[in-house]
Amino acid sequence: MTELLRRWVQALFIPLSGLRLPVIPAVALRGSAPRVTLGDWLITAVMARSRPKIRTELSTLTLLAGREPSAARAAVLLLSTQALTAASAFGVSLLAATVMAPAARGELALWLQIVYLSSTLALLGIERPMVAHAQGSARSVTAFVLARLASAPATLAVLSFVALVWLILSSGSQLPLLLMTALSYVLTNVQLRAVRIGYLVSRDWRPFVSITIGTHLVTIAVSLLLALLGAGDVRVWTLVYVVSGVVVLLYLGRDRDAPDVSLDVDVRELMRTSYRLIPASIGNTAMLRSDRLLLPMLSSSAQLGLYVMVATATELAAWPVQQYVDASLRKWRQQSPTIWSIHGRTAVGFGIGAGFAVLAGTLMHHIIMAWLPAYTDSLGLVPPLVLAAAIYSATRVQQGLLVSQARTGMASLVETAGMVASVLLYLALIPGLGAVGAAIGSVIGYSVGLVIGAVALSTRTVR
Repeated sequence: MTELLRRWVQALFIPLSGLRLPVIPAVALRGSAPRVTLGDWLITAVMARSRPKIRTELSTLTLLAGREPSAARAAVLLLSTQALTAASAFGVSLLAATVMAPAARGELALWLQIVYLSSTLALLGIERPMVAHAQGSARSVTAFVLARLASAPATLAVLSFVALVWLILSSGSQLPLLLMTALSYVLTNVQLRAVRIGYLVSRDWRPFVSITIGTHLVTIAVSLLLALLGAGDVRVWTLVYVVSGVVVLLYLGRDRDAPDVSLDVDVRELMRTSYRLIPASIGNTAMLRSDRLLLPMLSSSAQLGLYVMVATATELAAWPVQQYVDASLRKWRQQSPTIWSIHGRTAVGFGIGAGFAVLAGTLMHHIIMAWLPAYTDSLGLVPPLVLAAAIYSATRVQQGLLVSQARTGMASLVETAGMVASVLLYLALIPGLGAVGAAIGSVIGYSVGLVIGAVALSTRTVR
């Protein structure tokens, strides 16, 4: 806990990293004085005064740079940043709901789903292969990923995104601005996720944590301003996400080191693995987002607005599980798990997801009852969406285990099967039941993916 607290406090002082301070008296330095940040100085001074044992252990400032964290510690750091992301998403959703009717809130949700789907497509499935096979500094890995994405497939992804936006939003005068803001947010979102990959590979937490904090502080500040001004226009609210992308652009605009990334596979093999994971990435995103893409088409934007009011909260339950899975890929790749350990990990993922989903659903119920009377029709969606979030959390563990076993084709097959089942259920249930049909379809569709994943993992394992 002391180490985690130290890292969090240091992250708060990263913006002051340009300051050089004298040698810390409590630490005996060897050689020439290194560059010491204000965060380093304060943390060491406080810890040295409050913990004599720590003072004797801090023989050099190299400890402040942080040893490579374990999978559990990396997961904690990722979970901490995702907690901030969750708070930001939750806060923006509530602030938007205070000035938007359900129909307008649904239009903003649709815009976001298109952006998220397009961002996933533009990443070309490269996230997990990089974590499993690459080594290098955070900045070098980020540059490497962005260089690989600056290719013909990425260009096709953007063109596909434009076509998708045109088909869905090709009405009214809102299209040009919505298209422009969506393209801008896709680019910055891809860059932010590249920085995240850099952290997962290098375990250098400082760039990722500082960018995450800065991005969400900007997002909340702009959202609060719009809520105070009473702005209910969808086009204005899309600017919240565009403006938040300035933080990652400032980071990437700094002087870059020459890319120095080592791979335990050939670059071509890495990209082939990435391309094989594109269906899984799209299937995962589509399984999680297709309900929101189909609701306004098969029902209404108002139904989507009611749906996302609850779904935005309950879907956050899967984030802690996903972060631990991402941080554990390299460790799992080196193990030969038994069938019992595999299903045990899946059950733990379900339990953690269920716990967080119940908390999120309960909180959302009380908020709607107290402050958002226009959204009371969404209260009936809480139970099925809580269950759906728990099932989806378990499928994240299954996907991580399949990828760690180098069974990327099977991972894509499982995700695609779940996506197809979900979409078919949405098509059948949404026209008659609206948001309730989408919630029921999510439960059954995710369950199909869970069962197929369990069958797939029951093969090629040690019994």
